[in-house]
Amino acid sequence: MYDTTTLIKHDNLEEAVRKYTEALDLAREAYNNAQKAGILIESYCAGRAYGSYPFDKMPDDGYQLRISRAFWRAAFVRSGIYELCSDKMRQKFDKEMEGKELPDFTMENIKEFFLNLDTGSIIRDRIQTTWEYLRPHN
Repeated sequence: MYDTTTLIKHDNLEEAVRKYTEALDLAREAYNNAQKAGILIESYCAGRAYGSYPFDKMPDDGYQLRISRAFWRAAFVRSGIYELCSDKMRQKFDKEMEGKELPDFTMENIKEFFLNLDTGSIIRDRIQTTWEYLRPHN
């Protein structure tokens, strides 16, 4: 079983958290610059036949959720636990990732996630899947 200390040393999660924070900062800056550019474009093009400015469909803070999902999924996959999951459980995990807000990608939250992970159900599901695959189907 994975000990969170081993996982953190193995995968260098401190570096991942740094990259996550940097990615959020860059995305936030890009979003703010796009909004400013949109205002400048709108100030000249508004009411004319040029259409709307290119940034009017950008979701507020949508970049944060996409970045957060990417980092959380990568941590789960790189931990090796994702590989233990059956296809059914992987699909469930992927679906849950799409449908909910995630905590910030911090060392404390990563540790809490792995400490609270129900590895017993992952192993039971994998054993059941293997049994279904190996048993004779007459």
